[in-house]
Amino acid sequence: MIEHNDTGLAELIRLMVTERTTGRMRDIQVYLRKGRICVRGVTSSYYVKQLAIQGVLGALEGSEPHAVDIDIRVDDADAPIRTAKAT
Repeated sequence: MIEHNDTGLAELIRLMVTERTTGRMRDIQVYLRKGRICVRGVTSSYYVKQLAIQGVLGALEGSEPHAVDIDIRVDDADAPIRTAKAT
């Protein structure tokens, strides 16, 4: 069974999320509060949000069960503007 101190586990989760999303998340915060793991951040797509969740689950694989709160906001403000072409 894998054991981590709180800081080590939070850092592992942050690194796994960053790796899984290939750096496509901003403002990643991971902290443990009252036995819960809280993950926050911002990304431009729901797909990247899914990848981030997979990163969290991957970091927790093999460890004791944890309650996890995911607060990843999808904000496409940085996404390129697409315009429809008239046909």
